Amino acid sequence: MYSLKKDGIKTLLLLILFTAIACVFHRLTENASIAIVYVLCVLLVSRFTSGYVWGIIASIFGVIGVNYLFTYPFLELNFSLGGYPVTFVGMLTVSIITSTLTTHIKEQAKMTALREEALNKLNQINKQLLVADSISQIIELVLHYVVSSYKVSCIFYTDDPTRDLAPTTKMVNDEDRGIFFSYAEKANAHLAYITQEPKGLLHSEMTSACLYLPITSRGMIRGILGLHCENDPEFEQSHLSFLKLMLPQVALALERQTLSDDHQKLAIETEKEKMRANLLRAISHDLRTPLTSMIGASATYLENTTLLDDSEKAELIAHIHEDSNWLLHMVENLLSVTRIDKGTARVKKSLEPLEEVISESVSRVKKRYNDAAIKVSVPDEFIMVPMDATLIEQVIINLIENSLKHAHSTQPIELTATKEINNIRVQIRDYGVGLQKDRLDTLFDGYSPNPNESSDSSKGMGIGLSICKTIICAHSGDIWAENLEKGAAFTFTIPLEGENHYDQ
Repeated sequence: MYSLKKDGIKTLLLLILFTAIACVFHRLTENASIAIVYVLCVLLVSRFTSGYVWGIIASIFGVIGVNYLFTYPFLELNFSLGGYPVTFVGMLTVSIITSTLTTHIKEQAKMTALREEALNKLNQINKQLLVADSISQIIELVLHYVVSSYKVSCIFYTDDPTRDLAPTTKMVNDEDRGIFFSYAEKANAHLAYITQEPKGLLHSEMTSACLYLPITSRGMIRGILGLHCENDPEFEQSHLSFLKLMLPQVALALERQTLSDDHQKLAIETEKEKMRANLLRAISHDLRTPLTSMIGASATYLENTTLLDDSEKAELIAHIHEDSNWLLHMVENLLSVTRIDKGTARVKKSLEPLEEVISESVSRVKKRYNDAAIKVSVPDEFIMVPMDATLIEQVIINLIENSLKHAHSTQPIELTATKEINNIRVQIRDYGVGLQKDRLDTLFDGYSPNPNESSDSSKGMGIGLSICKTIICAHSGDIWAENLEKGAAFTFTIPLEGENHYDQ
């Protein structure tokens, strides 16, 4: 109504203006010039108003104005003068054709501008969809665009609406939420899902306040977009065409992300299987070595009791005791792995004081190795780190014991903890013989490039380091080994920020 009134005022003002101009021209020239003035008036009315009506009205008033104001007898309508009917019809025809052509050109320009704007929006959305790295991000992007562009509440189902108990919503007002979850709207959304056709407002026999658009690619349903457009009855005609262009792009983005997620899950499963195989390979070797030694020592003791002196018997028992302790330590390692959630490869974390975890780890090592020399350096500030304290203690113990066994050095082991921007970095360094370069890449995998060897000729290094990697990866951290100018260093990091999975 406002637009109609505005166009009427524009038409009236232009007619008054050009009538005044025609009066000036009338004093200077012939009536033919007056008709041109009114044709120009019709052209401008068509340019600055919407639709065809106002141009035609201006054409009629222009012809009447020429007859009434500028044709003798003045101030009288007289179409009976010789030749005037032809002039009247000709001028009216020219005016109407001019008005129609101008309006048509304007409408074409408007449509072109709208199409260009739609293409620009579509390109922007496509760029954002390309950089989206999760299905939830794609859905949020779509809902944000719909709400910001059309000012309507919307809902997105990724599954059959009768099964999807937690659809993503974005509301203009809270009242719309109850409408989406009514029985009738759920039924319409379900129909759209199973038929893969628009349902709801003007697309269903059932009463509906919403419009439901299926999102499909390669004949598969990827989701349902619902819009509450009851208060905008012209919504379909004004915006539906653009949504029909956008939704196939959304469907392709969802398909691409689904394939990417499946590929990532497959890669994780493959890595888990690889780690499991490496773990079993390391276990088979590390169990066989001490057990063989224990069986041999015990058999020697039993078969040669009378032939062995006390010192030889004590030496055999000491070997059995050492191997038994190592087997117990390996069982502790294996039990540590069982604390990791196999479904998500994650651990239950709680905020733990870093200094206490390191202190407990070093204390446990010294109970096993009374003469172990370990220098510890931790930050002065009190730091709480999200972790599973038992597992991280096991990592530190494994790395220290590995250095004690394989460094072949009398210098102290150095344990240094430092705080970085987003991580805690812990390094265990020795001043020994270093690591073999050809084994650095497989050191944490529990196997050696040589299939006949474990990752170290001495028992325990393969399984212990493999478990360290499993635990640190479950904490979303990183672990690596490197040779230094003298000796070797094992370093791992733990993120300082992360979701707390700890259950009280």
